[in-house]
Amino acid sequence: MDEKGVQFRGGRKWSKKYYHLRSLRKSKFYRIRLDNLELMTIIECISPSGLSVPPSFVLSSGPIPSFPDPSFKITAIATSPNSWTNNEIGTAWFMETFILFANNHKVTDAPVVLLLDGHNSHESDAFHEATFQNNIIVITFPSKCTHKLQPLDVIIFAQTQCHWSSHCDNRIAHHIKMDHYNIILEYMEVHLRSMTPKLLHSAFSTTGIFPYNDTLFTDIDFAPAKSFSHTMHVPQSFPPEVLTSSPIASDVSNVEMSSDESDSAESVAADAPAAQTLFS
Repeated sequence: MDEKGVQFRGGRKWSKKYYHLRSLRKSKFYRIRLDNLELMTIIECISPSGLSVPPSFVLSSGPIPSFPDPSFKITAIATSPNSWTNNEIGTAWFMETFILFANNHKVTDAPVVLLLDGHNSHESDAFHEATFQNNIIVITFPSKCTHKLQPLDVIIFAQTQCHWSSHCDNRIAHHIKMDHYNIILEYMEVHLRSMTPKLLHSAFSTTGIFPYNDTLFTDIDFAPAKSFSHTMHVPQSFPPEVLTSSPIASDVSNVEMSSDESDSAESVAADAPAAQTLFS
């Protein structure tokens, strides 16, 4: 399970405001790209068997669309001030969506295993209590390792973002405005292309979770960043020893000290034992 944020209009804040139409490359026509940075959070959950929990959505405070068609497979729509998940939303998803879905698809009485990251919304007391009451084992990924171990991050969300950006470009070309009323419908078209059983199998095998493969990664894959290391890193071709010239005595050491300097040096040398005894 993991959350993903998508921005209205594709939401690439680094993209240009204007871009050239490929079909009109020989002409001098440009089209405005409306970059809306408003976010919508999607909660996705997948399994190596090819099943995926229907997604849940978190929108910013405002209108909520209604979907009278029962064939529209989503589980919940919530709102928050910044369209992010929080402890209440995370616990509600777990208790009202995941537990129901998992129990309906269980084939044995063995505990259900849920893998997720250690976000605060997954660490509330109510969340933990629900896991014990429903025989669910929750395993959190190690910190800073989800880019290697989280199946959704490694495979699924990369495909989702690519399809979503292309889909938003297509909607802009047809002058279709993205808002709270149609953003979920538009995303579901992308969701169907990003949650195929083949991709779900690949997501778990690529991360070594299922089939389990503990030799897939080495210590180098999870080594700390070199910028924070206390060990010097050099290219492999760098020689172990570099020949240098012998040290040359400084000319300053040959300069004769004046009588005043000589007296000062002798007084310091005389006081040194006393000072050493005082602070020893």
